[in-house]
Amino acid sequence: MGKKLLVLLVFGVFLTSCAVGRKAKEFYRQYIYPKTTVNLKEKPEINVCVDRFASYLTETDGRLENLLEDLNVQETLPGDMWAESMFKKYPWLTAIEVVSHSGENIFQYPKGVDIKQLKFSQLWSKAGNLGQINFQVCSSPLGPEFVLYKKIWTSKANLLLIVHFDVNLFFKRTECTKSIEIFVSNRCIWPKSNRLKGVNWDALLQERTYGRLDKDGKMWWWLGRKIGDKWLIYAYLCS
Repeated sequence: MGKKLLVLLVFGVFLTSCAVGRKAKEFYRQYIYPKTTVNLKEKPEINVCVDRFASYLTETDGRLENLLEDLNVQETLPGDMWAESMFKKYPWLTAIEVVSHSGENIFQYPKGVDIKQLKFSQLWSKAGNLGQINFQVCSSPLGPEFVLYKKIWTSKANLLLIVHFDVNLFFKRTECTKSIEIFVSNRCIWPKSNRLKGVNWDALLQERTYGRLDKDGKMWWWLGRKIGDKWLIYAYLCS
């Protein structure tokens, strides 16, 4: 079986398992691999652009989905052993922290000075229900930081479990990165170029979670995935 077919099959499983919605699955069936049976001797005819976009999503958003799954099942105050295992599995993480409603740092890994100097007090008003994972892109002196957070319960109080990582380090991972732009709502979080400035993502997402977009004579494919109450949008330049 060829490498591309393997990548696309993995991407199909990913789309089926993650919460990108039924329309994203339709995107997979219609554009990635529309056949209902797999002929290992025959290579499917796949649009090169969609093929590369699928590879990027499999690599990048696949890592994010795995992190979300591990974060979802952690419902109590973590310890050093759990945090260390998370850093071994996800070496691109910046830190794991637990903070109280008053802003007190209850837990931090790795221990030491927080060079990103992030403030998490504003996250409480957006944290949602107990156990619900949300995200925020926060500014820091070293660049934007992708912050995942959820409420956890202890015998004394509600706390926020926070996992965060560098936006530039995470999304710039493959040879496809020159064609990728990442958005949260109508804000471009990576890279700084924002070649899709003016696109109303909020309006597009009311109708579908993926699609083709023509802008300034160039064609883009895009896919949105929801984390908590926000959308993370991947856009891939084809021409």
